[in-house]
Amino acid sequence: MAIALIETERLRFAYGAAPWAVDGISFSLLAGERVAMLGANGAGKSTLLHLLMGLQSPCEGSIRLLGQAVARTPEGQRQLRRAVGLVLQDPDDQLFAETVLADVSFGPLNAGLSPAAVEARAVEALQEMDILPLSSRRISTLSLGEKKKVAIAGVLAMEPQVLLLDEPTAGLDHHGAEALLHALRGKNRNGVAIVIATHNTDLALDWADRVFVLQRGALVASGRPQQVLADPELCHRTALRQPLLCQVEFQLRQRFDLEPAAELPVTPAQLADWLEHSWAARHGVIR
Repeated sequence: MAIALIETERLRFAYGAAPWAVDGISFSLLAGERVAMLGANGAGKSTLLHLLMGLQSPCEGSIRLLGQAVARTPEGQRQLRRAVGLVLQDPDDQLFAETVLADVSFGPLNAGLSPAAVEARAVEALQEMDILPLSSRRISTLSLGEKKKVAIAGVLAMEPQVLLLDEPTAGLDHHGAEALLHALRGKNRNGVAIVIATHNTDLALDWADRVFVLQRGALVASGRPQQVLADPELCHRTALRQPLLCQVEFQLRQRFDLEPAAELPVTPAQLADWLEHSWAARHGVIR
């Protein structure tokens, strides 16, 4: 049975006297889980990430880490930061050292590890992100995709149990985004939970085990992406574009009067299989 790494209960946070930026959110995040957090601008995604990381303390509600309540104190925030790593949308907001190796080594070095342990952590993180050959490069010479991988490696070097990423594929071309996501997949197999805040519903459908949909600070839907993103009314209400595969499946059903798929296809191959079997069933063809 998967372990609940983080649990929140009726979490609320506001900036001053403004309306709730996070409004009564409750969920649990399991070891090895991949979650896509979806929502329009201003839905509360970044604020929720900051609460989970301990950069902000909730006004109301609670956060539990491995079953233990996290106090709303500076020590409680430090407790979260030891277990949770956050990668910002713009890597230039996170990278500051001259070289790749120096930047990735910074966290373990300041955690008081020995030089040998620091080097081992940094090399392992660079290997996990498939960028070890960049270790001696200056940060200023890297591409956006390379910088994003270095920023992630710097967080991984701290060995977090939960990895939070704010729009990690923003600004990347298709190949760059695929390379980044591929590099992350091994961390799930090691039990690290990964949460991606994104507008990209196609990415969520293909990559995530679960999706959280936020609207005006509230969690309005959660579940498997095949189920949640198949709801056109929900997507319209929360200003999300339905995944392209979902739109194609709907158009095919309408045009050829086919039965809906038992579960929304998440790959082109699955869509083709559904169409083939639906067409065969419609015309009485035994396959």
